[in-house]
Amino acid sequence: MKLITILFFVLASVSSAITIGTDQLVGYWAPGSSYNNPTETTFAADLLIDWSNGGPAPTNTDAVFLITNQFTNLPDLDSTYTRNETGIGGTFTGYNYIVGKYANISYLFYLGGGTYELPTTYARRGLSHYQAFGESPVPDGGTTVALVGAGLGLFALVRRFW
Repeated sequence: MKLITILFFVLASVSSAITIGTDQLVGYWAPGSSYNNPTETTFAADLLIDWSNGGPAPTNTDAVFLITNQFTNLPDLDSTYTRNETGIGGTFTGYNYIVGKYANISYLFYLGGGTYELPTTYARRGLSHYQAFGESPVPDGGTTVALVGAGLGLFALVRRFW
């Protein structure tokens, strides 16, 4: 019985994702409406990645801004993407980049294939939609592990009091 309870807490603690923030921020473009469809968003993200890797700075008409040059040798942008119009964030595993459009500003974040959670607000703005770019997305095992752990814990409680 105690083993099942311990197993529940261990499995539940394994399933955490890092919330995307300024540590992952490559840059942004404003207004976000200037690159508002998947093709244009891919173009703007490519501009930021090239600039971060030492390429030429975009022209002022592009309205693209590199936050810091904290990343070097960023991988190329894969054209595979997922788009969400509902404004609901989520957990992403296996993607290299994600573009979140918050109000009228689009932010490019570098994920590097880890597991991250996209916040529904960033810089006091609400999430409109996102595009996640990457290799092949890996299903999130964290949610499954948490549900299995919760089920085992519930089973242990029911068995104890039943």
